[in-house]
Amino acid sequence: MTAQHTPGPWLADGEPGGMFMQIDIFTADGTAIADTCWGPGEDRESRANVRLIAAAPDLLDAAVKAEALLTSLTAQAKSEPGGALKDLRAAIAKAVGAPR
Repeated sequence: MTAQHTPGPWLADGEPGGMFMQIDIFTADGTAIADTCWGPGEDRESRANVRLIAAAPDLLDAAVKAEALLTSLTAQAKSEPGGALKDLRAAIAKAVGAPR
């Protein structure tokens, strides 16, 4: 599968900006991917969202590898794909914008 997104790794960095905080997501070479801002009271959840966004390329790569392994094991066992494999395929399709 060829990535159609900006290749990882993605990193997160931010600075307090008065009442608001801005976190930028960028590549190792400094290319900006996205940013997010939030105000007081939103810090914990927003930081968790930023970490999840920054981990997206790594998570997709791991999911693709796990899907290949489960597909191989399912074929060897001559069994139908289970719920975990179906969930992985749906998540990968969602991430890459493929029809489900």
